[in-house]
Order: sequence, then structure tokens, then C-alpha cells
Amino acid sequence: LNDKVYHFRIFTSPDEGMFYLHENKKFPTINDLLGFYKTNWKTLGFLLTKPCAKQTVYKADQWETPREEFTLLRKLGEGHFAEVWEGVWKDNQHVAIKMIKKDDMIEDEFIKEVQVMKNFSHPKIIQLLAICSVEEPVYIVTELLTKGNLREYLR
Repeated sequence: LNDKVYHFRIFTSPDEGMFYLHENKKFPTINDLLGFYKTNWKTLGFLLTKPCAKQTVYKADQWETPREEFTLLRKLGEGHFAEVWEGVWKDNQHVAIKMIKKDDMIEDEFIKEVQVMKNFSHPKIIQLLAICSVEEPVYIVTELLTKGNLREYLR
């Protein structure tokens, strides 16, 4: 038995609400799409057997906050895996929001970063304030450095 895992993206057509892998073959439901490709598997090049169990990034806790509580103001910077934005939380507290796309995220590294930040509490270290991980992009919300990043400030 071949235990190889294949990933593919299921698209939806915005005008029709149909599901598809290839635009020339659309289906009204995901179950219809899966049913077709289970019997016509040669078009994919592999058998559809069973879905992989959905992996969760981490267990939601008191840090998980609804995305609607944040307003993005301006982009502060960008790295390989994320963008950093200045934002406002609950209409009054200015915060830094690190936006990570799940496609670019390495799950173990994300979990490690969040766990480390949860355990720090020191006046000289940026404090984690909240996390939004229910949907993309993932937000890691911290205190905002009002003078910008340390490297630029020291210059």
C-alpha cells in the first residue's frame, strides 16, 4: 500500500460557486468533486483513498483573539515568511501585527515562537498580546516599538 500524501488545492468559481481542480470540470459540491476523482483517478495520476487528518497549528487558549478586534494601519516591514503591520486593537491600543501566511509557515517553528513569547514577561522584551490563528493570515500581535526597529533606531 502506498502511503504517499498528495496535496491539491480545490478552487471555487466566484461567479458560480462551483468547486474544481481544473477549470474545465466543475462540481456543485466538494463531495461531487471527490466522487468524480475517486472513480476517474487517472486524470489525477493517483488514487484518492482517504483524506489526511486536518492538522491544527496549536490549541486555542486565552491568547486567541478575534481578528475583528484589529485594524491594520500601515505596513512597517517584510521578511521572508511574514509582513509586520502597525495596527490598532479595540480602537485605542497601537500594536504590531506580524502576519504569517499558512502556506509559508513552518508549523513547528511557529509553535515554538509562540510558546517562547507566551512565557516571557519582562519590561525590556516585547510582550505578546494576542494571536489570531483561526484563519489566514495568522496574526501574532505584540507591543508596538514606537521608535521603529532597534537596528534603525541605533543608526
